[in-house]
Amino acid sequence: MKLAQTQKNDSLGVNAYDDFIFIDPQSAIVLVPIDLYLEAWQMANSALTPESAENAQNFWKGRFIPLTSPFVSVRNATTWYWGDFKQDFWWLEVWPLQVMTQGPGNEDEFKKDIKARFKCRFYGTIAGISTEHSYKSTT
Repeated sequence: MKLAQTQKNDSLGVNAYDDFIFIDPQSAIVLVPIDLYLEAWQMANSALTPESAENAQNFWKGRFIPLTSPFVSVRNATTWYWGDFKQDFWWLEVWPLQVMTQGPGNEDEFKKDIKARFKCRFYGTIAGISTEHSYKSTT
């Protein structure tokens, strides 16, 4: 994590803070395959290190949020990703939420005994903007 905190930014900034890529450790997300989720959850929530013989304090407690996805498991059961994904991926809304209603006096009201009908539509997509704040790791 320290190496990621001191990673140089390729774009030239105006002030000294633009020279480095900042990943907030409190908002870091660890995306793991289903096979590794139990270990990631233990690291994120246990007060003591589970695999240590002397019951040392767990340094990683509360420092990241573990998430799992079947799409990560399909690739490889030992590859996991971490970072601040909210800065690299954006939700782009193409159509906002729209609700349309069937007007009164429609012939379906008489022929099919339909009194009210609603249609909802919503369309958006996730777009990857960059990969500066996301890292791939293997166990």
